[in-house]
Amino acid sequence: MQQRSDAELFWIVNHGIKRSGMPAFGPTHTEADIWNVTAFVRRLGAMQPTDYQDLMEKSEWSADTHSVHDH
Repeated sequence: MQQRSDAELFWIVNHGIKRSGMPAFGPTHTEADIWNVTAFVRRLGAMQPTDYQDLMEKSEWSADTHSVHDH
């Protein structure tokens, strides 16, 4: 993913990739949410497991909360 531009990553998150298991988030998420996912994907490649754990503990989507989405 690091070789892709932010616009390309946004398009992939928004539209998904057919027959790959990558869903399209555009129908169920706002543009701002999709940009946030794009930024996360961009950062994920350089993230250490402890960085990810820290992020999840601070997130509104932590294990202690319930997501309103089915995915």
